Amino acid sequence: MVNNKRRPIKVLNVLWKLDVGGMEASLVALLTHLDPGQFQMDFLVTSQYEGDYDAVVKKMGARIVLGKDRFSPGHNLRDLAAVNRRFGPYDVLHSHRHYSGAPLLRAAHQLGVPLRIAHSHTIPTMKGSAFDRARVAIARRLVRRHCTHGLAVSRAAAASLFGERWESDQRFRVLPRGCDFEAFRATDSRERVRRELGIGADEMALVHVASFNDNGNHEFIVEVGWEFSRLAPQFRIVLIGDGPLLHHIQSQVAFAGLSDRVMFLGEQPDLHALLLAMDALIFPSNVETLGIAVVEAQAAGLVCFLSDRVVPEVDAVPELLHRIPMEAGPGAWAREIFAHGRAPITQAEALERCMAGELGIESYVECHKRLYTSTLDPQQAREI
Repeated sequence: MVNNKRRPIKVLNVLWKLDVGGMEASLVALLTHLDPGQFQMDFLVTSQYEGDYDAVVKKMGARIVLGKDRFSPGHNLRDLAAVNRRFGPYDVLHSHRHYSGAPLLRAAHQLGVPLRIAHSHTIPTMKGSAFDRARVAIARRLVRRHCTHGLAVSRAAAASLFGERWESDQRFRVLPRGCDFEAFRATDSRERVRRELGIGADEMALVHVASFNDNGNHEFIVEVGWEFSRLAPQFRIVLIGDGPLLHHIQSQVAFAGLSDRVMFLGEQPDLHALLLAMDALIFPSNVETLGIAVVEAQAAGLVCFLSDRVVPEVDAVPELLHRIPMEAGPGAWAREIFAHGRAPITQAEALERCMAGELGIESYVECHKRLYTSTLDPQQAREI
């Protein structure tokens, strides 16, 4: 539907920070593909530190609004009311904060924001004290009560935020993150990138993309690397990301005697060139997740070695995917990588398969357009 309002539809995205990550990359891609004459995308961030993508989204006309990270309904209502008065009025509040977005959804409902979207991008573990579990239960009830729509990157992510019976509620649907596959047509950079990184033509390059936290399972990757070194000395492991466990993993790499085999590249906003230079992805996630890095790795033609906890919504090119139980241990992972580390199809074939599927940015953008413009047509809102 064409927006016939005098002004663009105003969307306030709520998240922690616009750092490099799968969810953030999808938001930047969405912003790139939306017509600024139709949609004004703003970002309410609750971290007081600058995000990796802040300058990028500001250059595209988006506004970064600094918020406060607190779970108090009264404070959230006053905070959001002040933002709405200054920069709104907003037509859409789109929360990407999982459980912690519940108070802002409630505040948006009280302020009369017509479209309130809860977006589940992850599957948090249910560990913690009885108080923490009770707070999660309250947050779920608040989300279901105050959101008008709910999106989730996978079925497991939907159940995590909306409850096990989410499919019986027409407000909720699964929408995998959109990937812009066009960048993976540039295949001429492989040799250059490998040369810049010091990776030989005969070396197998394994890449991992994730924050250095418990979910990334980097310790296991180091163990796999040690086992793999006994099978094939010519290899490199390239770790992309940052996080609180970085220095711990660097120490573990040194202790394992793998300092000359493991590379730490930090955050990398433009991943496609690096992925195209690799041979395989190793992704031993500890929790159920939809990693956009897995989708992008398939577009780059990489063989992907995944834990059995990575959700099936990432599957675009089955020939490239090897799921291995975490219980099998690092030795089994190393043997699987050694046996199947070379792609059975070309990168061009893999890319075409990805582009023909449902994980492209086009369907992701179209869904958001329909959802955001449903503020103009109540009937369309019911059909999303």
